[in-house]
Amino acid sequence: MADVDDRAPLPRRTSRRTERAVDCDKCTHFGGRQTWSKIEWRCARGHPPESTTTLSRRKGCDDYCAAGRDDLIFRRFKDQASYYGDEVLRNRQATARRTASNLAKSLQEFGDMLDGEQLRAGREAVNALNRLADDIERAGRMAKAFKAREDAQRAAEHARKLEALAGELLSGWSTEQIIECAAHLAAFDTSEGRRWLDQRRNRSVLVDSGMWEPNQVAQRMKRSSSDAERQKLMRELRGLVAQALQTLYKPLASDYATRADFEAFQQLQRHRAAAKTAVHALIADVTRGPGVGDAGSSSTT
Repeated sequence: MADVDDRAPLPRRTSRRTERAVDCDKCTHFGGRQTWSKIEWRCARGHPPESTTTLSRRKGCDDYCAAGRDDLIFRRFKDQASYYGDEVLRNRQATARRTASNLAKSLQEFGDMLDGEQLRAGREAVNALNRLADDIERAGRMAKAFKAREDAQRAAEHARKLEALAGELLSGWSTEQIIECAAHLAAFDTSEGRRWLDQRRNRSVLVDSGMWEPNQVAQRMKRSSSDAERQKLMRELRGLVAQALQTLYKPLASDYATRADFEAFQQLQRHRAAAKTAVHALIADVTRGPGVGDAGSSSTT
């Protein structure tokens, strides 16, 4: 594609004016595609389509520039490259190299049984396969770069959606409340939490996986000493907490945990935390002894 520049240098291609019909799908300036249901038209030179059913321009094009075979190979595997990068093309390249190598070995083994024309045809086939492997390798670099851009776009879009969801569900929440909720979500996604939930519902209840992730981010944020990293982790934490709460507010089915279940579990956790704090305070008072608190009064008398 025209926007991919991290590949081996190729011979310079220049546009040339043509009055004959051209296939835009084979032009280096074209970035669209044709599917079974529609045509996606994207021309880097801004030329409009001449038809809604074909990618060709019957009247020619001033900026037509024939794409190389590496471009065409990349376009053929572009949809797969969005998620798999150069994985498929690396397999194809290995197949082409292996076939060329096997054919070269066969020519050496049976060379004395072949005539000159057959030997030339065999050597041409070996060279063609090696050139094809080179083109596939360059197409693979395009596919790898394309996947990196697609991954970045998907990650940015996912982060934007999580931020919007956090703004909706966590509006007015303090940092302490978000961290507390993350801890409660992690406890909710344990065997003890599920047992409590089953007893509450009097039947087996499912909990969406991944409820523990926000608490892991919260722990990393507590350990971090960098303000920039803490801010980054806080944004991630807000998004993960909001995503987890969304699965509880809108459960997949009736046998999944709901918002009411989690809020009841939160109340239980808060009561347990308050009772534990009271016990610790009582133990501290007993440990200090009765004379510690009366020291001031006895000294004044």
